[in-house]
Amino acid sequence: LVVTRLAAGGSMVKAGDIIVQFDPQSQERVAFERRAEYEDFVAQLSRKEAEHAASRSADESALIQAKNAVGKARLEMLKNEMLAAILDQSADCIKVIGPDGTLDFMNRNGRCAMGIDDFALVAGKNWWDLWPAEAQPLIQGAIATARDGGNSRFEAFCPTAKGEPRWWDVSVAPLRDEHGELKGLISVSRDISGDIAARRLRETTAAEMRHRLQNAYALTSAIVLATA
Repeated sequence: LVVTRLAAGGSMVKAGDIIVQFDPQSQERVAFERRAEYEDFVAQLSRKEAEHAASRSADESALIQAKNAVGKARLEMLKNEMLAAILDQSADCIKVIGPDGTLDFMNRNGRCAMGIDDFALVAGKNWWDLWPAEAQPLIQGAIATARDGGNSRFEAFCPTAKGEPRWWDVSVAPLRDEHGELKGLISVSRDISGDIAARRLRETTAAEMRHRLQNAYALTSAIVLATA
């Protein structure tokens, strides 16, 4: 504050006399500066509160997203566990093949039928490499058909991992998500070794019967010609 007037020390004053007087412009300037400081502090406080609110909102949003992600992951885990449990009830060999043709999953009964004790030994390998060379073109063709959206079915020979001879009826189809995007392939293989053996027995029996009939016919013809 700037003093513009001050009564002399020891002087006589009466009521109404001015003892001290300050510069009003200086007072107004100081008041203005103090108000400006106050308003600046208020603005800073408002910004801090807004930043805090935004940060809290972002934190809450991130927390909600994290909870949703955890919930979705748990749901997917439960779905996968449930699906695996369902597939394990099938007596057939059910496999999930990646879009690139690698083996991603095989159900429990399938591993048993194929004589595979440790799935880790075959997981990630090209599916066709697990078949004999003569059957590999069938497998590769079925994969290509499924990639193009088609289904295929064939019969092929493939021994188990323990060398036991087996014939399989194999079907291959595409696996798509809810948006129609190809996520992989599914293959179901059924052991038809008994059916193949029975079929070959019937074919062998029929061939033998034809041969016997031909021999009987030839013998009968010879007898007829001999007695004519």
